[in-house]
Order: sequence, then C-alpha cells, then structure tokens
Amino acid sequence: AATLTAIAFYRDPERVPPSGDNLVVAAADGIVTFVKTVDDHSAPLVRKSGRDYTLAELVGSDVVREPVHVIAIEMNLFDVHVNRCPTSGRVKSIKSTVGGYLSLGRDEAPFTNARVTTLIENHALWTVVVQIASRLVRRVDCFLRVDEDVATGQRLGVIRFGSLVVVILPRLEHLRIEVNPGDRVCAGTTVLARYNPTAVCS
Repeated sequence: AATLTAIAFYRDPERVPPSGDNLVVAAADGIVTFVKTVDDHSAPLVRKSGRDYTLAELVGSDVVREPVHVIAIEMNLFDVHVNRCPTSGRVKSIKSTVGGYLSLGRDEAPFTNARVTTLIENHALWTVVVQIASRLVRRVDCFLRVDEDVATGQRLGVIRFGSLVVVILPRLEHLRIEVNPGDRVCAGTTVLARYNPTAVCS
C-alpha cells in the first residue's frame, strides 16, 4: 500500500494546455476552495482571533498593489503535486518566505506557513502563483528562474504532499473568471480565466 501511495504521489503525467493565447490555466490539481476579489494589497482576506491577514502577507512582498482576483486550490495526498505556469510570459520575481507548517484547516495557515511566490508577466497580464506548505509539507520547490520565458502549462514546481496553491490575477475589465468554489481543476488544462490578449499590461 505504501509503495502504491508513493507511486501515485510522485506521478508527473504530461499535460497539454488548451489552445488559445487568452487563457489562464490552473496552477495545481485539486479543489477550488475560494474565489475572492480584493481592492488592494492591504485588504484583509481572513480575520482570525481579532487579527486581519492581508493579501500582502499572503504574497510575502508588495508586488501586488491593485485590485485582484484570488483563487485558492487545495491539493490532497492523491492529487498530482507538480504545479504549472498559469500563463505564458517572463518570470519577473521568485520569493521564498520562511514560515511554519500549520494545518491548512487553520485560517491563518496560508499567511504564516512557508511558501514560494512566483510572478509571471506578459504584455497583457501578470499572474502570481503562491505555493504554500502545510502540516505534512517540508519542501516547496520552484523549477523556474528569474528572467526565464515560460509557456502556459509549463512545469513551475512541486509541493511535497497535500497543500495549497493560490493564483492571483489583476481585476481587469477584459478578464473573466471561469471557476467557482467546489470545482475540481487540473494543473495546466483547466481554464481558470479568460482575458483579452491584445490588451496592454499596465
């Protein structure tokens, strides 16, 4: 049983992203736990024990300073744990944030656990992917490097055992979210959002 579990956990199937240059695809396999819209980086996403946890704390930096959509995907032990780039573009930054390993059942965990934040930008859109550790996770790896050009669906990294991946997108008139809480998504293939590829990223 242990061998079969290990084989299932470490599997890394090939994925073919859907065609089109106006798509944002899922960065992880799993269940969408929430889709939120916030006005700026200081906006509270969670209030726990009288304390507000903000978008800036989640990201671990100040790269996000405008209204955004925040999509969280929770992976379980049996999901594929290789994460993928939600869009094409250039890697602008990668930041590792030192933190704990709380259970993801605790609301504050995404804001205090160890995590890696990757910013990808193209001419029309930027995306942020936050890979978050959990109680069972002791390693979060990013395969990319700053200034690397990446393709939609390309392998971004891996999280060992069940955890959480958050995708952050700018709230733009020409961008439409395609998923809802409770939806099951597959990294590199499920469409999270659609946008106008001819727009210019500000």
